[in-house]
Amino acid sequence: MAISYIEDKNILANCIDKRDFSIIENIIEDDKSNLNFYIEKDDILFGYKIKMVEQLTRIYGYNVYVVNFYSKNISHSFNSAEDNIISKVMEELSVQLKILKGYIIMKVPSDNIMLISQCNIHLKNIIFAGGIVCYYANKINSKDFEDDGLKISIISKEKKHELKSKIVPIIQESFKEYYGQYHISHITREKANIIYENWIEEYINSNEENIIVAEYNNEIAGVLSIDDNEYAIELVLSGINTKFRELKIYERLIRYGISLGLSKNKIVTTSTQFDNFSVQRAWINSGFKPYSSYYVYHLSNM
Repeated sequence: MAISYIEDKNILANCIDKRDFSIIENIIEDDKSNLNFYIEKDDILFGYKIKMVEQLTRIYGYNVYVVNFYSKNISHSFNSAEDNIISKVMEELSVQLKILKGYIIMKVPSDNIMLISQCNIHLKNIIFAGGIVCYYANKINSKDFEDDGLKISIISKEKKHELKSKIVPIIQESFKEYYGQYHISHITREKANIIYENWIEEYINSNEENIIVAEYNNEIAGVLSIDDNEYAIELVLSGINTKFRELKIYERLIRYGISLGLSKNKIVTTSTQFDNFSVQRAWINSGFKPYSSYYVYHLSNM
């Protein structure tokens, strides 16, 4: 089985749902001149692009970069010819990373076993920062909840600012005990929780209607931010008011998100750390199914 891949969870989910990777292949063809390096042979391509992550650079005060991989028609199983191509690309990447001063994040698709192997060979001093599993839904599993007065809706741009002082603390509290990739790395751990606070503030300050709120007895019971793009609606950041956990607020929020996507004839995507099992159970109960995963590597070159 051949794999075509770009670092865009929503496009990837769309292609997997349709079993058609032509969108990814066309994007790679159009964008390959902008890659830092790639090798193309016949109908196979493997390369990468390095870009700065402005939000993380602002938070940490040093340059933070991400390495995005691009692949077209790479085999899932081992293939010596393709492994040789990936090896040469990774050799070039290792040279560039030695020159690049800053902190580097890489997401390595777990189904590209040759890339994983070549990372082990060519990249030194890697910080393993866990892994991410991705789900999508193109239908919703029916379930009845008690009519307890809970109200869920997308709030207006004006309402976002009005409720900011209540939304931000819910996200802060929800991620206080969360241990993700930026916590696993001892270098980024100190400011890891600031990332999520900064993230929800970006949603609040944007001009989009991109925050779903659950209200119960005139209090905010839960919050869910979304990205509505051409290919999917992505469920991104969520937080639950601990006073209302028994009301299954989280599952009801994501079901609202699925219904919203289906009403727009779009699939719905979401992702989390490998070990975040409780939310994955809620996703599966609601109609989500896994479609991709990747390992996260950090490298410090400061």
